[in-house]
Parts: sequence; structure tokens; C-alpha cells
Amino acid sequence: MTIAIGGMIKTTLVDYPARIATSIFLQGCNYRCGFCHNPGMVPAGKPEYPVDPEEVLGLLVRRQGLVDGLCISGGEPLMQAGLGAFLRRVKAETGVAVKLDTNGSFPGRLAQLLDEQLVDFVALDIKAPPALYGTATGIKGADHRPVGESVALLRSRKVDFELRTTVVPGLAGRGQLAEICRWVGGSGVYVLQRFRPDVTLDPASASLHPVPCDEMEQLAGFCAPHFDRVLVRGC
Repeated sequence: MTIAIGGMIKTTLVDYPARIATSIFLQGCNYRCGFCHNPGMVPAGKPEYPVDPEEVLGLLVRRQGLVDGLCISGGEPLMQAGLGAFLRRVKAETGVAVKLDTNGSFPGRLAQLLDEQLVDFVALDIKAPPALYGTATGIKGADHRPVGESVALLRSRKVDFELRTTVVPGLAGRGQLAEICRWVGGSGVYVLQRFRPDVTLDPASASLHPVPCDEMEQLAGFCAPHFDRVLVRGC
């Protein structure tokens, strides 16, 4: 079982809706979003502060009855070839519910985990409207179509999920959100996350000002007709 874990939060009340969870952060991402709030997890390879997968499993076993969820974040977790094997052990040895945070760019790998019922909740990031995907992800010519495939996959399966967009000035204003709603609107929950300038991959992003909370609520109302429910986080 090979999986590169670059960080862990032993107890969190905010990463997995309605559950007390442990969160782990997998090393490496295929995107280079300037506004990324976890830049230490972006480079591939050996983590600076590695966490042993056996430590995570042991912690979950010892805390059965106290912790009922595991959040897998990153980085981009689906880049890790050993993720499936790790989650099989998590399910077999602990039985906790698993939440996966993903950028949606690997629909085939996501489908494999769903087919094995290794994931119970998926949070999928919609970085920007299709025309701005390269700008948002820092990858010239980034293909948005796999993300759309992942959204369709989630809607076709019996799995809890949410779509979410970080409201970055210039990437997720009213006009851009209108395009996102036309692209991925439909059933499910859509979350607008308030941009955090405190720690970012691109230092230039730190100079951007977060959208005021009253405006965040207005944007949520604007998106509301396109989803079952729209939430604001970070206010």
C-alpha cells in the first residue's frame, strides 16, 4: 500500500458535513491554481512532513465510536495509485464513512472508487467556467471536459456529493458563475467558498480582496435556481 500523505488533522468538525472526522492531505496535484490555499501539497513526490498510512489506520481503529468519518484531501487524491488499496483497508478495518475532495479531472479513477463503494461523499471543485479553466488552474490548455464527466458520474450514482467553487475575484464573478451554472447546473448542492488570501500558491493572489459576505450571499441567490441548494462557506 503506497500512498503519500503530507499532513493530517486528527479531529475536524468542518471538513465532513455532519460528521466528526479525521482529515488527511495527499501529496501532489496536477493543477497549479494560484489561489490554492494548501500550496505545500501541490508538488509531487515525497512530502516534507510525511504521515505513515499505518498511523492513520491505527488512529481510526482506536477512535472508533468517536470519529465516524475520514476526509481525503490534497493535493489531488486521485493522482495516488495506492488510494484504492488504502481505502479498502479503511473500510475493512474501521468502517468509517469516507469523503473525497477532488478537482474532478480523473473521472475514470473516480468511477473505480464508486464502483467498489469505497467513497461515501464527494466534494468536487469547479474551478471556473470552461473558457477560463486554463487561467484558473495555471495549466495552459487545461481540459474542462473530464470535470464535466465527473459531475455527470456523481449524478448517475447513489453517492452524496457537492460541487463547489472558490469565489476568486476575476474568476467567479456573476458573469462567470452564470456560465458555470449553465455548464454544471442541476441536482445537488452547490457551495460558494469565500477566497482566502492568507496563504496561496501564487503570491500575487494574496493581494486580492475577498468578496464581502453580503455579496457572497447575493451570488448564492443568483445561483440558487440552478441547483437543489446553494450554500456559502467562509463567512
